[in-house]
Amino acid sequence: NSLQQLNAEGQCQLGSVFTNDAFDEAYAIFQRIMTEAQAMSNLGYIATQTGKKDFAIECYSRALDLDSDMTEAKEALVQLADLDRRLEHRKSIASVTASNADEVIHASSTVPAEGQNRVQRAN
Repeated sequence: NSLQQLNAEGQCQLGSVFTNDAFDEAYAIFQRIMTEAQAMSNLGYIATQTGKKDFAIECYSRALDLDSDMTEAKEALVQLADLDRRLEHRKSIASVTASNADEVIHASSTVPAEGQNRVQRAN
């Protein structure tokens, strides 16, 4: 079957996309075996997996322009937005933690000297 051969050929060629960022090549392969909206959504997936978040958002948005009912593209955009929120939250926690580092008081400094002596004798 020629479609199966095309799919197998496309899958082999797509393996190089992940390492070479050959998005134009991937898009050309996708267009031969699926709709343009599906091709854009798949290109978005590859962009996401290779760390090209902004390009992935463009691809998923274009896929939705072409097919507003495409669930995969909608879900991917929601996941990317959620990832951004979580990363920003972690950055804000790290920032607060770093700015408060000088204010951290070690527990042993709050124990009266008499109590510290008892702890030392017990050891």
